[in-house]
Amino acid sequence: MAKTIPITILIGAFLSVGYLSYSAEIHKSRQPLPGFVYPAPRFPVESYRTKHATVEHWLPVARKAVAMKSSGRSGALGPIEQGDKILIVTDATQDPLLLEAFQRAMKEKGAAIVDVVYEPRLTREKPAARPGVDAKEGWLEVDRWLMTRFPKEEGGPTPQARVAQLVKENGYTVVYASSGGPLRPWAEPIKNIAGRPAYRGYWLWRTWEDGLDKGNLFPTDVHEIIDRKVVEHFGQASQVRLTDPQGTFLEWSLSESEAQLWQQTALFPNHIYVYAYQATRDVAAKDPSKRIFPQAQGVVKGTANHTGYFPQIRIYVANGMMTEVLGGGKYGESWREWFGKLKEVRYPHHPQPGYWRLFEVALGTNPKAQPPTDIFGGMGKFSNERNRAGVLHISFGAEAEDPDFLDFARKNKVPLGHWWHIHIYLPTLVLKLRGSGDWFTLIDKGWLTVLDDPEVRALAAKYGDPDEVLSYEWIPSIPGINYPGDYDRDFAIDPAGWAKTYMDRVLK
Repeated sequence: MAKTIPITILIGAFLSVGYLSYSAEIHKSRQPLPGFVYPAPRFPVESYRTKHATVEHWLPVARKAVAMKSSGRSGALGPIEQGDKILIVTDATQDPLLLEAFQRAMKEKGAAIVDVVYEPRLTREKPAARPGVDAKEGWLEVDRWLMTRFPKEEGGPTPQARVAQLVKENGYTVVYASSGGPLRPWAEPIKNIAGRPAYRGYWLWRTWEDGLDKGNLFPTDVHEIIDRKVVEHFGQASQVRLTDPQGTFLEWSLSESEAQLWQQTALFPNHIYVYAYQATRDVAAKDPSKRIFPQAQGVVKGTANHTGYFPQIRIYVANGMMTEVLGGGKYGESWREWFGKLKEVRYPHHPQPGYWRLFEVALGTNPKAQPPTDIFGGMGKFSNERNRAGVLHISFGAEAEDPDFLDFARKNKVPLGHWWHIHIYLPTLVLKLRGSGDWFTLIDKGWLTVLDDPEVRALAAKYGDPDEVLSYEWIPSIPGINYPGDYDRDFAIDPAGWAKTYMDRVLK
């Protein structure tokens, strides 16, 4: 049977300690509706009322993007040098007018050529667009896991290797590809095969809604200081606690040496590794003894993943391992089926049996990031919402890069990477600081508190009013939490239905 965490314990835990945070007036993007404590829903309605359809409209956006320094994981694409030969790897969702605007802007900056190839076959002819997964079918995230996380039979070259060969044959000096995940699987093959570090980062400018997404043009230097400020206190943490109004409660402890290693490995742009098992994956590739295995305890509750929505799921966790799955509709049914099949797998260098380890608690840090409106048409990128500052996404699954782990997974035909995500929209995340015993509030009801840091605000002031530069563009509507209604009746059983109704209403 699933065990609940008594509410008296949660309340007592928070009332018995003091909390440290940045002092600032309540920002307008934190203001709740009357009678609520969580920030009111926000949506950039005006920018989505019209689908712009000219290259000239997109040119100012493209010129700004190519002038900004790329971080690899943002919409900034610069610097572009005189004579650069550029390759863009995109897909069938690509808006041709947006693409043409970027090609023109790149050539204005001095690019000699700007070529385009389309996934999955990397052809120069755009394939016919095929609708993707509708956001009401969040359970189909399981298909992506089955396709990408199990060992594959040896076959032809990977897409990354094929792009690297194109770079070698055509002399490309800059490559943009992918819209999510680690950069290394693209950067290393291109450098090794083509002999040059040509991979610049993601290509996020695909649909007309990407052109309207202010998160794609958030200032790189401001974003970088936000990321650095987020991890600033990690090395002092002895305990981490996460709660949210949909019912999530997780906590885990860290030794002094673990906390210091966590701080050194946690910074990945716009995807901060809050959980040290994920953070130490790369350093453990050469020395598995450096892997940290936090013994997290609690429950994760949510209604969305990288693919879409599902009825509320409850995942119980003990000693860092998943122990039970309740609810979740079809997503939960698939999870329970695979839980039984993989709970006894003995991965090398892992202290407990089972695939179902808590892998990830990752933090978005871009205040302007937002999901598209076309999530119910099958063409929107639902996972964009995870990039917004203060939103966490949690996932499960054993994952490592050391040869023993990879060889074991291939020989035994078991998964070699994580998936199974849950998004946490309005979390509160606190760190207990070693020595003083004070608790530092990193996220407060969804608000990333480092946005109140004086240094962050001073740098943001270069680009305008820091209140505007750092404000959230999007906050979801959740009945009973930050919007009138009943959570269980109006949202938890059919979050997609609520989201569609709410979005239709605000976009009228």
